Amino acid sequence: MKLSSIAAAVILSSVVASSAQASQVAAELHGYVRSGTLWTTNGMRNANRLGLRAGSEGYFRLGNEEDTKLELLPTIKWTADDGVWAKMRANITHQTGDTSDWNSNGFDKDIQVRETFIEMGGLEFNPSTVFWAGKRYSQMEISSHQYTYDYLQNNGTGGGFENMDIGFAKWDLGVYDYSIESQYENTWSEVAGKQGSPNELSVNTWLHAIGGTGLDIQFKYIDTDTIKPDWSGATDEEKLALSNQATEGYLVSVLYNTPGFFWFGNGYGKICFQYAKGADAGTKMGQNGYGWGSNADQESTRLIVEGLWDITKSFSTSVFAMYQYDHALVEWNASKQDSPYNKNASFYAIGLRPFHQITNHFAMQYELGYEHQNREGTGWGNGLKSASLFKATIAPTLTLDMGYWGRPQIRAFVTYAKW
Repeated sequence: MKLSSIAAAVILSSVVASSAQASQVAAELHGYVRSGTLWTTNGMRNANRLGLRAGSEGYFRLGNEEDTKLELLPTIKWTADDGVWAKMRANITHQTGDTSDWNSNGFDKDIQVRETFIEMGGLEFNPSTVFWAGKRYSQMEISSHQYTYDYLQNNGTGGGFENMDIGFAKWDLGVYDYSIESQYENTWSEVAGKQGSPNELSVNTWLHAIGGTGLDIQFKYIDTDTIKPDWSGATDEEKLALSNQATEGYLVSVLYNTPGFFWFGNGYGKICFQYAKGADAGTKMGQNGYGWGSNADQESTRLIVEGLWDITKSFSTSVFAMYQYDHALVEWNASKQDSPYNKNASFYAIGLRPFHQITNHFAMQYELGYEHQNREGTGWGNGLKSASLFKATIAPTLTLDMGYWGRPQIRAFVTYAKW
């Protein structure tokens, strides 16, 4: 199996290389893999991860993942005699319980192809700029590792450029077509309570390293398709909610990367403030896709603070805190009876994950996390209007490399959570 795979890779490289006049050809394979299972005190059985919000909206990660995910990133790079280069990359993904993909014929595929794109750089008229086209995640994707959450996620099929030097900053610009071919049916039961749009075209522009500092400013505008459902069985309140469906929206993000760990100590720190309106607000704030039926009047503000502090050579801790306030929210919820329409909601989460390297290949990890959410109106189906979740994890860890980011790791863990 290994021999045939290697042979296939060599043949592929030879065929592709023969079509490009390049003095150098390099092939690389990167990837990511995780797999875990959760058991509860009720018995030796699989359990779901613990969090107040939907899986795509974040959860404290350590000892709290029950899925399997594989990403393979094959890359081929050509370099011409004059220094101009081109790079082709694909992202082949499998994930159990996968929630979404763009340009996909369904959510239940064993394999998703999430990236197929070309980059080119070193061009004589603008050597510092990287141009790209195809289906990809952009470098305008920022997420928290501790609290699994993408608060800036730009993906889809399109084109643009990155790292254009405009004097006072580096400039990125991208146009993305995000679409899900297997759209929900045009009925009230399928559309009710969904947020966002199954198809959207977005323009993303990002100024980073402004004035040679850690300041970044990002702006995204999206134009969406709307679904006008059959109103049979809908209440007057429900009809009002989706009659004001958003057809466009925007997001402004201001991100500051601090020197070291918030101006003191080794490590890094990030402070991000975001404001969104219309189709880009609510639970999908900062992300492409995710849902149907945003309110044109809804607004969201969010503050995120996260970082990693390397206190000593063998001890470090990551920290994460976020607060989000949603105005006139149409909640993403499959059951229209449970959805609070045009109401306000707030959410915050705070946590830390200490990491202690005990020997070269053994470490102890710990995590404490707290989440709290308030909803106006009907709240959840059981009448609750506020809820909290506390989580604590201890995880002895075998690791190949030292440090917080040392990978691969094998973890055993015990997690306690209280609702």
